[in-house]
Amino acid sequence: MNRYSITNGRKQQGAVLVVSLLILLIMSLIGISSMQNTVLEERMAGNLKDQNMALEAAEAALRDGEAYIETIVTTGGFNGTNGLYGLTDDEDATTWGASDSKAYPQTYTTAGNLGYVDSQPRFIIKLAGTIAGAQGAKNIGGYGKGLSAKDTTAFEVTARGVGKSPNSEVRLRTVYGRKM
Repeated sequence: MNRYSITNGRKQQGAVLVVSLLILLIMSLIGISSMQNTVLEERMAGNLKDQNMALEAAEAALRDGEAYIETIVTTGGFNGTNGLYGLTDDEDATTWGASDSKAYPQTYTTAGNLGYVDSQPRFIIKLAGTIAGAQGAKNIGGYGKGLSAKDTTAFEVTARGVGKSPNSEVRLRTVYGRKM
C-alpha cells in the first residue's frame, strides 16, 4: 500500500494565531474602555443624587423658616444670635452651628423622607426691612387683592442643606413678607 502525503510546499506561519491575538487585544481594550465609561457614569449619577438630596434638605429647611416667620410676634429677638439676624447684623459670617442658625426640626441624618444626609438642614432669618402699607406696588397679600394699609415686614430666609457627602452643599434664599 502506498502512502501519499499532500503538501503544498509551505510550512504554516502562524498567521491565524497572530490575527486572533490582535482581535483579542482590540476586544480587551474596548471592554476596558467601556468599563471606565460605566464607572464614570455611575459616579456622575451618584453625585447628582447627592446634590438632589442636598437640594431637598435645603428646600425643607427653607419652608420651615417661612413657617417660623408666621409664628413671630415681634422682631425684638433679631439680634444676631440663634439664627435671627437684624438689619445691621452680618449673616454671611454664619458657621451653620447651633448658636447661629436654626435646625430643621425633623431628623434627616437617619433613614426618612430625604434618606441619609451628612448633617441636619439649617436656616437663618434676617430682618430685611419694613414696607409701608399701601406704598409702592408690592402686593404680598395676593393677586387681585387691594393693597393693605398694614405695614409688611420683609425677611430674608437662607437655608443650607447637604447630601450624604459634606461636599454637596446647597444654599437657598428667599424673601418672605408678613403683615405685622
